Amino acid sequence: MTNSVVDSSLLWIRGIRIPASQYKRIKSRLEQNLQGEPSRTDYLELAQLELRKQNYGLAMEAVEEALQLDPTDAESQLLYANILELTGEWDRAKSVYRTNIMLHPVSAQGYREYGRFLLSMDHDDSIPHIRSLVLKGLELDPKDSYAHTILAEIYWKLSQKSQAELHLEIGLRYLQDEPWIHQRRASILAELGRFAESIHHYKQALKEDKKNIYIKHQLQRVEWLLKQKTT
Repeated sequence: MTNSVVDSSLLWIRGIRIPASQYKRIKSRLEQNLQGEPSRTDYLELAQLELRKQNYGLAMEAVEEALQLDPTDAESQLLYANILELTGEWDRAKSVYRTNIMLHPVSAQGYREYGRFLLSMDHDDSIPHIRSLVLKGLELDPKDSYAHTILAEIYWKLSQKSQAELHLEIGLRYLQDEPWIHQRRASILAELGRFAESIHHYKQALKEDKKNIYIKHQLQRVEWLLKQKTT
């Protein structure tokens, strides 16, 4: 996975609470930086900060400022697409994701994010196309654990269980300790009936967001399934 300000963490981080004092301190620092010499990186960090407070309008304003500085910047485009996705503007998000891979055909993250977005739309007839996008990203970055996890989900939807399990194992080989990867792995492992492993990854995800009700419910569901399986 690339070391980038922009990542699928944006889709996760919006739900993680941030103390008001920490938010104010970070925002003050960024605003001071931007008053001096505005930089794309500071605008992107500000956008991510506003997402954590679910201030979508302010997040959008910040990323639009970044795009004013560099309209074709890959990171800014992906962040823009992420925010559009989060706010339900899916047609615009799709257009930006598509434009991103056209302008940056060697960006592994761009292919992965576009594929992840299309998969979230749950259009089964486009699954082969989504698979080709994620595979293209993996050609560019074979060690992207998150892309392998997404590909495992795709193969599961295609009823290719052995391929799904293969990419879960490859993803585990390069696994980074990121909550959004743990949550996605946990979901697929549960579908495959590998409940103990699923529980482990849900617990890892909860370490980053202890109050996440959705993950808690999923964890409880899988724990119940494991209990039923072993009794």
